[in-house]
Amino acid sequence: MRKSLLKIGLIICVLAAVLFFVLKNTAEGVLLEMLQKVAGEEIMLGMARIHFDSAVPDEGCWLSACVRLEDVKIIIPDHSLTLGTVHLRWPLKYPLRLMFDGQNGEKTTLKGVAFQDHLMISQMDISDDVFRVTGTLSLQVKPALVVDGIVETKGLMTFLASYLQPELLSAMRPFLSNNTQLLRLGTDRGWLTVNNWPLWPIGVTENTF
Repeated sequence: MRKSLLKIGLIICVLAAVLFFVLKNTAEGVLLEMLQKVAGEEIMLGMARIHFDSAVPDEGCWLSACVRLEDVKIIIPDHSLTLGTVHLRWPLKYPLRLMFDGQNGEKTTLKGVAFQDHLMISQMDISDDVFRVTGTLSLQVKPALVVDGIVETKGLMTFLASYLQPELLSAMRPFLSNNTQLLRLGTDRGWLTVNNWPLWPIGVTENTF
């Protein structure tokens, strides 16, 4: 009796393992196909545009469907930040989520989780010759864009000079600077706010995504 139960248990474990890897390979194939269709194009996410050259299977991933994006760039709105290689991991469990981990040498790191209706950036370190931002962010993208986060910036006024009118930039000098500073990001009545100061009109709805 005990041997029969052991055999049944072993058969169930084998079948479960086979089913899991079938589901994993199927999910990985679906994710890869979706991403390959938009490779080389730009994906709009609010004010940001995301571009990557190719999507390929990510080897060595056992418990999730995994894909790797090559040569990822983020444009906000005309300022390009190179993220390099981004690893995507899709755990086969509910609620659905897509984990991302991207690094480009010592200049750029971006890690987080994308859910069906919001995005959690758990680690952000983005820099170029004039601007650097580090911190964490939460973004709800449907039915409207809602931002909540704390970031540390350096060179912010130089970065904003490309996008804001000189009068508005001058009005912000008492609150923002090029020096290292800690800022609270949020949204209020259709505006992106920095330390409760309205900075950019968002005007984003679910049709944008």
